[in-house]
Amino acid sequence: MSVKVRQRPKGSGVWWVFIDHQGKRKSKKIGRDKRLANEVAKKIEAKLTLGDLNLQAKKQETMSFKDFSTLWLEDYIKPLRRQSTYERYRDMLTRHVYPFLGDKPIDQIKRKEIRNLILMKNKDGLSRSMLCLIRDVISGPMEYAVDEELIEANPVLGILKRLKLERNKKITIEPMTQEEVELFLETCQTYWPEHFTFFLCAFRTGMRLGEILALQWSDIDFNSDFIRVERSYKRGIGMVRQDVLTCQISLHFT
Repeated sequence: MSVKVRQRPKGSGVWWVFIDHQGKRKSKKIGRDKRLANEVAKKIEAKLTLGDLNLQAKKQETMSFKDFSTLWLEDYIKPLRRQSTYERYRDMLTRHVYPFLGDKPIDQIKRKEIRNLILMKNKDGLSRSMLCLIRDVISGPMEYAVDEELIEANPVLGILKRLKLERNKKITIEPMTQEEVELFLETCQTYWPEHFTFFLCAFRTGMRLGEILALQWSDIDFNSDFIRVERSYKRGIGMVRQDVLTCQISLHFT
């Protein structure tokens, strides 16, 4: 038997009481009063000790999908994945999932509700890659709930395969021709000369926007005509790359 008070998500100021008794695990949201949460935990523990609290007879409040997915984002995704992944997952949940599943207790969400949500988003015209992302941000918290023994199985598994939704048609990439590049650079040099070096670097190296913005003079090897790509700049945040790339360039800017 255990009764624990935890802040979920960490740093949110919201306190929960988690109960583990006779193979049953329940959770109850208390609010922002930690002292009250501790008092509730003591009372529950006393009732469990005296045998006065029958968890089978009275079902305790379970975390909503929104609360539990926030816990999943903060405790699992944010510290272990890239910041951009965390923000993309959070945005997908907020825009596409919370309006339909956010307030439902996580142990009461049925497979048919997830199926209907995906079918509705497919009807709205979302691409299959977007549908896969919606599936992932629902499946992640569900799998986390399985690990926490709040639900017995993940209802999302295999759902897209069963729906047999068509994959997106391949988009043919049409890169700029040499003549188009030259015209672009000539126009830039004439009307926006302050941006000419930036676009010249992009065309000569294939580097991404954030990588070019994060360049420093020390990254350029003028003797060997190489640029070391060690950093990136995204959403106002500079980040060091986990892998270092090198780009061979021509430093004759003519």
